[in-house]
Formats: sequence, structure tokens, C-alpha cells
Amino acid sequence: MKKVIIISGATCSGKTALAINLALQLNTEIISADSRQIYKEIPIGTAQPTETELAKVKHHLTGFLSVKDDYNAGQFERDALAIIKDLFKNHNYVIVCGGTGLYINALINGFDEIPETDPEIRNELEYRLQNEGLISLQQELQLRDPEYAQIIDLSNPQRIIRALEVCIETGRPYSIFRLGKKASRDFDYIYYALQPERVELYNRINNRVHKMMESGLINEAEKMLPYRNFNALKTVGYSELFQYFDKAITIDVAIDKIKQHTRNYAKRQVTWLRKQPDLIPLPSETPETYILNDIKQKELQ
Repeated sequence: MKKVIIISGATCSGKTALAINLALQLNTEIISADSRQIYKEIPIGTAQPTETELAKVKHHLTGFLSVKDDYNAGQFERDALAIIKDLFKNHNYVIVCGGTGLYINALINGFDEIPETDPEIRNELEYRLQNEGLISLQQELQLRDPEYAQIIDLSNPQRIIRALEVCIETGRPYSIFRLGKKASRDFDYIYYALQPERVELYNRINNRVHKMMESGLINEAEKMLPYRNFNALKTVGYSELFQYFDKAITIDVAIDKIKQHTRNYAKRQVTWLRKQPDLIPLPSETPETYILNDIKQKELQ
């Protein structure tokens, strides 16, 4: 049976480089499973593959959408399945690379039907967001659904509001509506994850932030100021720089906050990955060789 090779891991763990090397070895293409790399206007802050990397291996679902547009895990599921079906016409393997756990879960398990909710609940939550701040909603989500609070970007108010309105409407955690019957797929998958040591990972994060600044992140964020209220820009890197543009903080404080919030996000990603039953942790040394040998071994079974 055709196989989907999933390469996951926390931000800055080295997923892109590994996926490209594997794609070259397996003569295939890559589908991005990153909820921020989909936006074409913000390649620096979302660490999208460079032009050189894109020239080596074709990537799908990267830089194809405007920050003015919304996109969710259900849409990713449909789009990724269609691309996989098409790629399997000429390839035995397809690589899915990214750290958005919701996207990967939707692809391999399906995305359950989420209940409809009363619009007044959303209105009330949005009012609270404006008047009490995001931290109030974060705290409520952590109380109502600690499992979901661990895996999402807590700086994204729209995701928090969506989860909370389901919790309030049903009286049940939002996460249980994502744990139904596993969807049937006509392919096998192998789920790998890079897991560098915490000190190494945090050093990589700090270095990446500096490289982003050198590559023009400030200019990129400044161009996005007219769109700051769109969901795509309510994320690490841009939120902090918008505060700097507002003269609420200095640029040094903004950079420190970007590093800190990225580390926090990476920690939540690691927590999510540890809970995945099918996950195969990769060794820090020669992960590419490990995967290729593992694939061969599984083919012989």
C-alpha cells in the first residue's frame, strides 16, 4: 500500500531540512502541515521554505493563501487528501511535514463534526476579549478543556473562542468532539517526530528569531499593519512587533517576547507529540538514515 511519511516536531526542530532530504531520496513531494506557512504575505515570520529549498522539492499548501482568508483543519484535511490522491498516481510515498498537530490529526484520523452554537455565545466571548483581554479566555479554556489548551496556539483568540463556545453550548470539552471514530484512509502512514533536547531546541529558537530579524521581519510585519486584526496575524512574531509599532514596548522587549512565546509554543507542541500513540521518536543523530531503514524494514514485513 502507498505510504504517507509524516515528519513532525516542535518549531525549529529541523523538520524542513529532513523532509527535503527524504523527498529527494524517495523521489516524491512534500505537503506542508503548518497553519501559518499557508499565508503568502508572511514568509519570514512563518519560516517558510526558502526559494532554494522550494527549487529542490515541490511543496504543497505553502504560501498559497492571503492573510485576509481563513483556513482550518477541516479544509486542510480535504485539500491534503486530494493532493495525496493525485501524487500517489506517480509516487509510492508522500511526505507530510509540519508541526500543527490539529492538521496532522485531521489528516490521519479525520475531523469530527463540531456542534453548531448559539451566535450570542460568540458575541459574548468576543466582548470579553475586547474588555477583559485574551488571558481571561485562556484561563477559562484551561479550566474547561485543559487537553485542548495544551495543543493550540494560545495567542490565537479565534481558536480559543471557537473552543469555548462549544464548551459553553454543550457543557462538554471541545476536545471530545475530535476523538470520534477514526476515518478510513486508503493509505498507510508512518508518524515520525524530531525531538531535540530542550536546551538545543531553545538555542535554535533564539537563533532563528535573530535570523528572522536580519532577514527583514520588521519590514514584513509593518506591511501587515493594515491586516493586524485578521486571524492570520494574531500569532507569535507579529503580535509582539505590532506592540512595538504602537510604542507600547521597545524593539528589544519585542524580540525577547517573540523568543519567549515561541519557546512556550514549542513546549506545547512537545506535550502534544508525547501523547500521540502512533508516534515514532527520531534519534538526534542521522534521523534520515533511521527513517529510510525503518521504511525498508516495514516493507519486508
